[in-house]
Amino acid sequence: MEKETNKKLIEERSRHEAEWGAAMDSSADAIYILDPDRMIIRANKAFYKMTASTPDKAIGRHITDIVHPQGELKPCPVCQAQEAKRTR
Repeated sequence: MEKETNKKLIEERSRHEAEWGAAMDSSADAIYILDPDRMIIRANKAFYKMTASTPDKAIGRHITDIVHPQGELKPCPVCQAQEAKRTR
């Protein structure tokens, strides 16, 4: 009984993950999710296209490594806002 319940939960989670990924990828806007340290957890196809990156290259890396690969002297407004929100 417990095995069957676990199997159903795994199948349901897998289905939800697929639906969620399809919804993200259907957006023309770049979408990404960061952990509290601003490391990329997940992103959609538009993000990878915009940043000329791939999941293998981006997941687990700091967002500035991907969106500012050449580095900048001054952080962009989006990065400044993300950092301010993180430190609250």
